[in-house]
Amino acid sequence: MSESHNVWDKNADLNKLQAVIDPNDTFGFKNSLIDLIHWTALSKYIKDCRCLLDFGCGIGRFANRIQKLGIEYHGVDSSQGMVDSAQRGHKHFAERFLFLSSDELPFTSQYFDYCMSCWVWQY
Repeated sequence: MSESHNVWDKNADLNKLQAVIDPNDTFGFKNSLIDLIHWTALSKYIKDCRCLLDFGCGIGRFANRIQKLGIEYHGVDSSQGMVDSAQRGHKHFAERFLFLSSDELPFTSQYFDYCMSCWVWQY
């Protein structure tokens, strides 16, 4: 496991936004603002989506909002700690969060309409 995964596993039990944006934002203002900006940008592009893959889902911070839009949500992450936290936080659809231990996705080709990835590629 790479060093970045260890950091994410360690952060997985912090509060929702601290875990996946900035663990040092103890008051939450910066993280809430970043989350709002992300959601505002994302929500414009998924209106016609039926099934979405959140690649690098972390704790699933977008999962409930996406489900409320009637979109089938699935999240994958390479941090077992983040997936565990996502499953604990979303018990009503915990099976939709999967630990990705390889570069093979466990879905059939063309299963998803959209794939989103937020704050993943820099790691």
